[in-house]
Amino acid sequence: MKRQETFTKSESRLVTGFSVSSLLFAVIMSLTINPNAYAQQNHPIVGGTYSIPAAESRSIPFTIPSGVTNAYLSGTILITGGILSTIDFSIVNTDTGAVLMDNFLLQKYTDQGNIGIYIPAGSYTITFYNDSIPTGEIHTVTLTLNASY
Repeated sequence: MKRQETFTKSESRLVTGFSVSSLLFAVIMSLTINPNAYAQQNHPIVGGTYSIPAAESRSIPFTIPSGVTNAYLSGTILITGGILSTIDFSIVNTDTGAVLMDNFLLQKYTDQGNIGIYIPAGSYTITFYNDSIPTGEIHTVTLTLNASY
């Protein structure tokens, strides 16, 4: 035998009101929130190994497309070779000349390190500089860099 419950008038309004408001909220949310609208994608910027002789540099240009307001640049750097495996590393916005990372901002890497910085749309140049004094001392830099936007 089924049990039938009865509600007072105020309880009935509460139950009905809750159901209607829940349904209305679910419909509005499904219409206004697109789960892909804010999903960031990972874009490879640099992935390679570079040999840099003493007192020389290597520059790598890259671009963050217009319309991107806040890309997150992240990656790893590994330095090998030489007496001390160090490299000076900089990122410069070539549109404005603004220096985002450089040796004066403590971006001298020894052996290995992580990179993480937010940048706006624009053209950039990554520069490695081998500041070793002994001639013939070659440092090898392996860099993997991605941008999420």
